[in-house]
Amino acid sequence: MKKAPRKRGNLFWMLIFLNLALVLLAIYLAMQVFPNGEKTAYVYSDGALVQTLPLNEDTQITIKSPNGGENALTVRGGKIAVTESDCKNQICVHTGAVQSGTIICAPNKLVIIIKSTKAQDYDLQTG
Repeated sequence: MKKAPRKRGNLFWMLIFLNLALVLLAIYLAMQVFPNGEKTAYVYSDGALVQTLPLNEDTQITIKSPNGGENALTVRGGKIAVTESDCKNQICVHTGAVQSGTIICAPNKLVIIIKSTKAQDYDLQTG
């Protein structure tokens, strides 16, 4: 019996999967090179908006909470991070730098929400 047709079939599927992987890689790289809108971090302390920070401008600020706590925020490379906090658990510091989503420091009543200026940039969509 001939096994050549089977080898051609395997080659066909390997080429299909290779092309799919290349397309997904191209999409990923395009998303990294061409970000989807400018993003801004909205910083809330005790429920009140205290600062807006565009993520395209590197900066460092300190936010004081009503209970006397302090958080140092750093914006660098399109991401924001809580780099220092005087709270006990340090979860906000261990979160690291993020470019989307939310950072919360519950003991200091600090919430950082990152939003895009582009209207169709969603974190979650239901239908």
